[in-house]
Amino acid sequence: MHLEDTTESMKPLHRDPFFTVEGVVFEVLGGYGLAHVRTKDGSVYGLNRATAGIEFSRLHEGQRFRLQVADKFSRVLHAQLID
Repeated sequence: MHLEDTTESMKPLHRDPFFTVEGVVFEVLGGYGLAHVRTKDGSVYGLNRATAGIEFSRLHEGQRFRLQVADKFSRVLHAQLID
């Protein structure tokens, strides 16, 4: 094996640090400062008072959001109200 081959195979793969999904708020637990959003594929993501892009006190069931989710740990980085 050549040194160049070993070095090439050890390079990390490039991946985006986040992805975007859309979903609907199906639960708001105001006393806990949590809300849950379900996407079309059934995935569930949590929002909280510190989630960027939302005004937690205005959240209610049925709202649609576009979520920017960290690839690692599936943490919501930003939420944008669609309708």
